[in-house]
Amino acid sequence: GFDCSGLMYYLYQTEAGITLGGSSRSQAYNGWAVSWYDLKPGDLLFFNTSGSGISHVGLYVGNGQMIHASDYIYGVCIDNIYSGNWSRNFVTARRILN
Repeated sequence: GFDCSGLMYYLYQTEAGITLGGSSRSQAYNGWAVSWYDLKPGDLLFFNTSGSGISHVGLYVGNGQMIHASDYIYGVCIDNIYSGNWSRNFVTARRILN
């Protein structure tokens, strides 16, 4: 199984040959910031789900959806970024690929 940052590390390493940091917090320093309103597939989305800064990361796949490693019950899943707490807990998005 994966945790959220492990999944992003794996996807970027195997699909693009890019090595990211090992935690969601460290991954937020890669690439450049992009607006919530200018997301493109491949952008990393960072969230504050713990109340103490960046604690979760997902990969935007388009059409308001992201893939991420949720938890041990749901595992890797696709969620709507506009539903639930995602938009409320959004911190930043980063673009690694052009």
